[in-house]
This record gives sequence, C-alpha cells and structure tokens, in this order.
Amino acid sequence: ITLPRGAREVFGDDSDQTLGTLGKLGNLFSRLGRPTEAEPILREVVHGSCRLYGQRNVHTLLAIHNLAIFLNEQGRPAEAEPLCREALAGMREVLGEAHPYTLNAIGNLGDALLTRGNPSDAEPFHRLQLTLSLRRFGAGHPRTRLSQRSLGITLFARAVQMPGNHQLPEVEKLLLEAHQLLLEGAGESDPRTRNCCVGLAALYNSLHDLDPSAGYDAEAERWRARCAGDR
Repeated sequence: ITLPRGAREVFGDDSDQTLGTLGKLGNLFSRLGRPTEAEPILREVVHGSCRLYGQRNVHTLLAIHNLAIFLNEQGRPAEAEPLCREALAGMREVLGEAHPYTLNAIGNLGDALLTRGNPSDAEPFHRLQLTLSLRRFGAGHPRTRLSQRSLGITLFARAVQMPGNHQLPEVEKLLLEAHQLLLEGAGESDPRTRNCCVGLAALYNSLHDLDPSAGYDAEAERWRARCAGDR
C-alpha cells in the first residue's frame, strides 16, 4: 500500500498517477490470490475514474471492465454480468465494435454468461468476437485463436446441457464444431480438445445403440482413437 499512499500525497486522490497505481496494485493482489484486498482497490479505481474522467471515458470503461473480470474470476458472474454489459455498451459507443478493447468486452460478457450456466446466451457473444477477430486480425492470430477457444468451450457446454436422444443430431453438430474450433485455437493435446473427442465417441456409441446398422460404431472407434492420440 506504500505506492498508492505516496501517489496520493504527491498527486492527490483523483489523478491519473494515483488511479493508475491503484489499478496495478489491485491487479497484483488479484494475481497473488488476495481478492479481499484487491476488490476495494478495484472499486475505488472505478469510482475515482468516474469522478475524474466521466462515465463514458475509455479509462472509466476499462476500470469497470477490469472489475467485471475480477468478479467473474471470483465466481460471482451475477455481479460481473451487468458491469460487462455497461463496459461493452460504452466501448461500442466510444471506440467502435472492432476495437480490441471492445472485442475483449464482448468475449468477457460471453464468459460471464457461460459461468452463470447459460451457454446458449453466451454463444452469440463468442461468435461475434470470433467473427470480428477474424476480420481485424486474421486466422492464426493469438486473439483469433483465443476467440476460437472461447466459442469452442461454449459450444461444448451447450452440447453437454442437451438432454434426450431426440437432440443427438444437434449435439453432434455442436461437438464437431467445438472440436474444430478447439483444435485450431488450442491444439490437439489440449484437455478441452480431448474432452470433445471423448464426447463425440460417447455420442456415436449412443447413436449406434439406437441404430446398429448405420455404421456409427466405426465413428465411435475413430474418435476413441483420437482420444488416445492416434490420428
């Protein structure tokens, strides 16, 4: 706490230097696993930024977004979601939809919705993030790969939530798309990619049980082999 105290004494409470130092300290406490110390500091940065810059300033919007990410990481997505929406609305207005800060906000709103157990609500945001990332950065860019991972995780969560044999064709579609996204965004050896392989093997086993003559057993075996690392 020495650094912000010194900044306060030299620059005052509501100054670029003080708020910047507080933001770094809050993020440091968060990374060190000290959330009870991080949260009041991050909230102070939001309130101070509102006073200094105004509600629709980039500094304020980033502070709000930063607090939202922290809350979601702490398992409090219901508190994070409205802050994500506020930050996203402001960034769209101030920076435009394709700005990297806006793209982050789109993805993090999807993350908050997914953490709340609503992958169907999260999917449009992660799809939009991927579409805009491809347009701005191109395929293979780290930001695009991150968007692919996020959408793949969301689609896998949607597939897992679908009950009943009558939805198996939709589950198949979701898992295949999720696997391709995770393969491109995270790689074959990533545990999330392998989870998709496991899910697809189980899916084709179920389809084989329903229709043994349709050849789904071969597909199940193929995906089991991919689970084991055999192409």
